[in-house]
Amino acid sequence: MKFSFCKILTTLIFLVLSAGFSFAQSVREKGIELYRQGNYSEAIQALTLAAKDKALKTDGEIWNYLGLAYLNQDKPKDGRKALEKAVKYNPQSSIYRSNLAYAYLLTRKTNKAQSEVAKAIQLDPKNANAFYIRGITNLWEGKYEPAVADADQAISFNKKLSAAYILKSDGLLFGFGRQWQEGEKPAENLDLLQQAADALENCLNGCQKDNMLKIAEERLETVKAFLDYFKRVKDNSNNQTNQAAINKTPLTILSKVKPFYTDAARQANVEGTIDLAVLFGSDGKIKHIVVLKGLGYGLDQQAVSAARMMTFEPQTENGKPVSVVRKVRFNFDIY
Repeated sequence: MKFSFCKILTTLIFLVLSAGFSFAQSVREKGIELYRQGNYSEAIQALTLAAKDKALKTDGEIWNYLGLAYLNQDKPKDGRKALEKAVKYNPQSSIYRSNLAYAYLLTRKTNKAQSEVAKAIQLDPKNANAFYIRGITNLWEGKYEPAVADADQAISFNKKLSAAYILKSDGLLFGFGRQWQEGEKPAENLDLLQQAADALENCLNGCQKDNMLKIAEERLETVKAFLDYFKRVKDNSNNQTNQAAINKTPLTILSKVKPFYTDAARQANVEGTIDLAVLFGSDGKIKHIVVLKGLGYGLDQQAVSAARMMTFEPQTENGKPVSVVRKVRFNFDIY
C-alpha cells in the first residue's frame, strides 16, 4: 500500500511538472510567433515568461528572439543583455553572434561588435548578415571602401538582402561626399554616384519585398536627380561662352532649424557632424536630399527632416530662379 501511494505521488508530480513544461513550451512558441508577426511588445512579455522556466532558461533561441524584440523596440541595452545570454548558451551559433554584434554596434561598443562579427564569420563564412553588420561598423567608422566590400560580400551570399544594397549605396555616397569635401568637383567625378544608382536599381529588380525596398526606391529617385543635375552642370561648364554671359544672384538660406537629438544617439554618446547634399528647387522648395556623411543612430534621418524644413530664396540666372545643389552641415552635440 505504501509503495502504491509513493508511486501515485511520483506520477502526480511528473504530471504537474510535465504540464508546467508544456505551458512554458507553448508560451515560447507563441513568443517567437509574435516576434515574426512584428508584435514585439507582446513577444517580449511571452519570451520573458518562457525564459523563467527552469527547463527553458538555457534555451538560446528564446534569448535570441527576446534580444531581437528589444532591439526592434529601440531598447538596445536590454537587447544586448538578452543576446549575450543567447551566445552564452549556444556559442557555436553564427546567427546569434552576428545579432549580438549588431546589438554591440547600437550601444557604441564597436570593438566588441567587430570581435563578435569576426567569430560569426569564422563559424559561417557565408553569413550574409555578419558581413552586412561589419559593413555598417566600417561605414560608421568612416571606412567607406571596406563598407562597400562588405556589402558586396553580403549580396553575394544573399542577393535578396535589400539592406546590403542600401549599405552599398551609402558607402558609395559617403565616398562621393569625401571626395567633394577634399576639393574634387562633383560634376567631374560622377562614377560613385552612378555606382550607387546601379546598386539600388539591382535591388529593385531582385530584392525581397520588405520595408527596406521602399527606402531603396526612394533613394534611387534621389540619386538619379543628383546625377541629372551634375551632368547638366558638367555640360554647361563645357560651354564657357554661355557661362560668362550669365548674371547670377546666389542662393540665400532664410531659416535653418536645429534637428532633434535621438535617444539612441544619446545612449550611445554619439556626436559629430552630418553633411547633406541638398537640391534647392527653382520654385523655392527642397527637392531632394542625400546624406554625404552620416552618424547613424537615427541622426541622419533627423538631419534630413531638419533640412526639409529650411526656407530659402532660389538662385537666379539672368533674373530667372534656377535649381542648385549645395552642401548643408548639421552639428550634433550631446550637451
